Amino acid sequence: MTKTIGSIILPIIALIFLGCETSSSGNYLKNSRLLVASALPEDYGPPPPRDYEETEELIIRLTTRYPHSITFLDHSENSINPKGPYKATVPQEKYSSEPILVWNTTRRFKAQNSFGNLVESEYVFSWKDGELFCVLSPLTGYTFY
Repeated sequence: MTKTIGSIILPIIALIFLGCETSSSGNYLKNSRLLVASALPEDYGPPPPRDYEETEELIIRLTTRYPHSITFLDHSENSINPKGPYKATVPQEKYSSEPILVWNTTRRFKAQNSFGNLVESEYVFSWKDGELFCVLSPLTGYTFY
């Protein structure tokens, strides 16, 4: 019995320590690096439309519990994302390990939560071929359109 358990557990531990990527997130990161390395500038397609900020504000207002409390914030150096549209990759669909090339934009805002407190949040909007592809929010993860 002990020999059987040892013969099962030891290879699993060895795989973990050898750094074998067994998760879909590991595969996504590997696939993303390969895609970006071979991508040409035109592979990203056209950037977001000129009125992308209006679209972002509308989506935030429609998906926030208390839209009357929203205050949109200027982009700050505290954000980990660059200002304005930037090139990135996102999954082709939720839980997919296959990335696609997109343009991302970031929108920061403060809004009232269920407890009445103002909380700061940041959504990342992904644009493909000039149209909204998906939104990444801290509460719901990816929402695809």
